[in-house]
Amino acid sequence: MLQEVGFTLREIGRLPDSPSSAPVWRELAKRKLGDLDRQIAKAQASRNAIEHALSCPKERILDCAKFWAVVGGVICGGAGLCDRSVAADRAQSGRWEGSD
Repeated sequence: MLQEVGFTLREIGRLPDSPSSAPVWRELAKRKLGDLDRQIAKAQASRNAIEHALSCPKERILDCAKFWAVVGGVICGGAGLCDRSVAADRAQSGRWEGSD
């Protein structure tokens, strides 16, 4: 059941099975909320990039500065985790190391 809400088997296995495990559970749950928030922000930024690409007036989406700014948001995790303009410049030029 915990896998259905995003917990890995490893995380589930770390939970002690005793009444005193509440503090461990709360800490794990707080970390999981942070992980989910980052995943949601990145997914929303990805959606925004695709949505813009579909409505962009540019003939070639790769020529659109706004598209690259939105892609920078995806690279940054969608939550302002890095300088989006730098990320967009790196993505556009293919110099982003470690990107998928």
